[in-house]
Amino acid sequence: MAREIRFRGRHIARGTWEYGYLLASNIIGLVAEVDQDGRGYRPEIQEFCLVERASVGQQTGLKDKNGVEVYEGDIVRFKNRYDGEYIYSIVYYKNGFYLDDGLHSNWDEEDAAEVIGNIYEHSHLLEGTQ
Repeated sequence: MAREIRFRGRHIARGTWEYGYLLASNIIGLVAEVDQDGRGYRPEIQEFCLVERASVGQQTGLKDKNGVEVYEGDIVRFKNRYDGEYIYSIVYYKNGFYLDDGLHSNWDEEDAAEVIGNIYEHSHLLEGTQ
């Protein structure tokens, strides 16, 4: 089963985060499940949102230790059992999502990752970590 590819972006007028399908570099379509006269539900775009282009990030398909979906541009804190705590942003690099640690590392299940913010609103969390 293929995973659903969703994006998020910060609404230009409202400043809120909107989640849905990327229709253009700065337009996200908000989706709702619509009843098909008793034949099940299908996704249908309900609204178009203009978002800040620089804020657009793709869902990684991963969740943090609290069940929060991880998006490109999120800032995550890792507490691993070997050597302590690290804070990185999530980047897209060569067809995949990685930690922006200079090496483009993956993380494994043993690392307890937690989303603590994003690079657009909380860049100060990365100060002194790179």
